[in-house]
Amino acid sequence: MRSHYFSGEDIDEALRNTSITPFAEAEMRVRGWRISVAPETTIDSSGNVTDIQGRVGVETDTRIGTIGVEGRLGSQAVGDDPLGGIQGGISLIFTPGRPPERRSRCDRRRVTLVENIRYECQQERDIPAQQVTRTREVERQQERTRFLYFDYATSRINNSLSASSLGELSVDLSEGFRVSSIRGFTSPEGPREAGVRFQGNEQLSRERAEAGVSQVQELCAREGIGNCFAASADISGQGELYTLETLTGEEVERPQQAEFAATEFTTQQQEEMHRTPGLTRRLERARTPDERADIVYPLLRRAAITLTRTQRVTESFTEEIPARIERRDILGGCPPDIIQSAFPQARISP
Repeated sequence: MRSHYFSGEDIDEALRNTSITPFAEAEMRVRGWRISVAPETTIDSSGNVTDIQGRVGVETDTRIGTIGVEGRLGSQAVGDDPLGGIQGGISLIFTPGRPPERRSRCDRRRVTLVENIRYECQQERDIPAQQVTRTREVERQQERTRFLYFDYATSRINNSLSASSLGELSVDLSEGFRVSSIRGFTSPEGPREAGVRFQGNEQLSRERAEAGVSQVQELCAREGIGNCFAASADISGQGELYTLETLTGEEVERPQQAEFAATEFTTQQQEEMHRTPGLTRRLERARTPDERADIVYPLLRRAAITLTRTQRVTESFTEEIPARIERRDILGGCPPDIIQSAFPQARISP
């Protein structure tokens, strides 16, 4: 086809005259004989078989050389018959010269095998499961909440009500506690939104939270502490506590509001530390909603200061140890009676 291309002839004509001859070859060895088989088929560009050839050979190596026989069988197309021209032949093959022999060199030597039996013994002891008390160092986060109380409708701290809390807060800060949040609150008295002469309880709760910040900073300076606030401390006003509203969202004032707030105060978990036995008896003796409000409302005008501290502490814990088998070697080797019991036929040298 390359000659057609360089001679300038038609490429299509060259392709039409192209033929393909696929072939395969296999070789087997059986007891010194080599058997080879090689079929091949020629196909023209139209996919028609034009020639079939096959070869089978057998040869072996002898002292004088390699001898063998090879048979060929083939056919060329005659007209439309691809097997029209069958032809074949047999050839004898002889290649002089003896192939080199490969000898394996094996040295002989005499060895003596001596029986040497060694017995090893271990003592086993079953140890049952048990519980062991141990200690470990762990980090624990402690949290405390202190309350500052304020005068009616102001952000001025009520020192009489807040005296014990201020002392506890000072001790907490000196022991490493840091403020993580300050939340300001108001009682449900008065409007939530600002009026002519009142800033409203929403704003008042924020001012009480800021007053709590100022009080903590003052205590820190007094104790010589650089910073008493956690990095992400939350300072916020939370508005009124225990507000009674109508279905339309309007605030209900005294006496229903006072009765509702007193009831909530006696049931809410966050008021648990305020419900001392003495205060509970005072509420029980109060006869009117206004009397109960006079007891509860001063405790709702407040700022809740939450402090946290992380400490390493030693704690006890119980470790479960599963059952196990303990093994140890027997000093001096295996006792003869144990060997004899395990291997009755064993001969034990004295």
